[in-house]
Amino acid sequence: MENSHSFFYTGSMINMNDEPKIIGFNFLQQMDDYIKRNYKTMTCQEMYNIYKDFFNTLKDFRSNSSGFTGFPEFLVFRFVCHALGEFQPNSITDDTMEFVSTTDNKLVIGQSIGMNVNGINKKPDVLIKYDGKPISVIEIKTVTISSKTIDEVIERFNDFKDAYPKLNILLMIFWQLTETDKGLKKLKESQNKFLILDKNDGLLFNMLNESLKLSEIKQ
Repeated sequence: MENSHSFFYTGSMINMNDEPKIIGFNFLQQMDDYIKRNYKTMTCQEMYNIYKDFFNTLKDFRSNSSGFTGFPEFLVFRFVCHALGEFQPNSITDDTMEFVSTTDNKLVIGQSIGMNVNGINKKPDVLIKYDGKPISVIEIKTVTISSKTIDEVIERFNDFKDAYPKLNILLMIFWQLTETDKGLKKLKESQNKFLILDKNDGLLFNMLNESLKLSEIKQ
């Protein structure tokens, strides 16, 4: 008789005889464990390197890295979860979950879950809510971003601030922007908070704490 085990992770059952699921689970679990162990000492550059190394490794298996999305959002989401404490998953729909703090069920974090912005359902990359109200938002960009994209981000942030004046908003950019980049100039002029990970040796936790006031959220 074969030895069969099942266990739960973020609400989904995995049969230990289902090898492809186990492979995917183990990869995500190992990466999540690494973030949990190191989030207090991880620099922005180290977070960037995790993404860049994976991005480059993809080319060894599929000739290029284009069209691959979701991994940077996973890294940032799990980092913020660990920075804020322990969370348990809660299903919203068959395809969507939010994560509820185990110490304060009013504190909720989600990835691409909706928030009402002047009657329109917007889905930021990372949303932190307290008592049902959005308190912090992170939008994530990975590759070199155009001036047009920056315009769209600024407009989106303005909509967020109109709906929630006290909302903490951060644009996180993995790739470096040069001082001659028009997008960087626009970001600075807009006075929106942004964080570039590449070539940044600052502690990611400290910088997120400064921008999103994570310490206040944990209290």
